[in-house]
Amino acid sequence: MGKGRQLAGLIHENWLRGRVKHLWISVSGDLHLDARRDLDDIGAKKIRCFTMKGLPMKGDRIDVDEGIVFSTYQGLISKTRRTGRKKNVSRMDQLVEWCSDGGSAESFEGCIMLDECHKAKNLYPSKGGMQPTRMGLAVFEIQQRLPRARIVYCSATGCSEPADMGYMTRLGLWGVGTSFPGGFQEFRDAFDQGGIGMMYVEILLLVQKICF
Repeated sequence: MGKGRQLAGLIHENWLRGRVKHLWISVSGDLHLDARRDLDDIGAKKIRCFTMKGLPMKGDRIDVDEGIVFSTYQGLISKTRRTGRKKNVSRMDQLVEWCSDGGSAESFEGCIMLDECHKAKNLYPSKGGMQPTRMGLAVFEIQQRLPRARIVYCSATGCSEPADMGYMTRLGLWGVGTSFPGGFQEFRDAFDQGGIGMMYVEILLLVQKICF
């Protein structure tokens, strides 16, 4: 079973629990065909999957009552100009508004599948003097704006060093109530000092949180 089917299965479970709006974000728009195939393979043919280019729109708003919106990471940072408007509209704003159905963003409890999530790893660049990438900032922003969304980080190469984990804000490894209340930088500093042994300790803590 590939990771695409696992993501499809998570969406299907949440769909059956009454959560009928979800975001699937990946590296290429063509991968929506793979997402469609994976949904079909697990028996979720009734769940519609829309690309950003193929979305029905009403003015600046996404005109879809339910389903999956499949976007690329590039799409998160893009803007579109609607007919008759002078100002560009942020795709991020459109997605957040659709998820929250025009109400409170905290009402959205659907899934945000961050497929190939390593594309966001440069939120905290490892080299001094470098700035965060727009993709890293966008992934961080959408998690902040939809605080009750069910976030899934999915990648075969999620991180190669502590700095690459900065966008994974939902892991619960840093912040209030953890061993690193000062935030990610405190977590990163401890990792840098503790080396590989520190990594094993944190993995065990994460597994304990998930299981218990």
